Amino acid sequence: MLVFGIQILDVYIQMCEKSIQKNNVIAGPWKARPKREVILQDEKLIEDQENAMFCDSLTEGLIVQMINAIDENGFEIENEEFEDEKETE
Repeated sequence: MLVFGIQILDVYIQMCEKSIQKNNVIAGPWKARPKREVILQDEKLIEDQENAMFCDSLTEGLIVQMINAIDENGFEIENEEFEDEKETE
C-alpha cells in the first residue's frame, strides 16, 4: 500500500510540475512584431529642427529685402565687388 501511495504521489507531483510549466506561457492575440523597431524622435529635437527651419527662412527673406532696399537706394549691387562678397558669405 505504501508503494502504491508513493507512486500516486509521484504522478501527482509530475502533473503539478507540468501544469506549473504550462501556466508560465501566456498566449494572447498580440499582433506580430515588425522586424525593425520604431524609433520615436525626441519632441525637443523636433521643436529645435522646426525652429532652425523657421530661422533659415526668416534670414533668407530678410537678406532678399535688404539687397532690394540697397538697390533702391542707389547702391550698385550688380558690380563685381558686391557679388564677390555675396559668394564668400
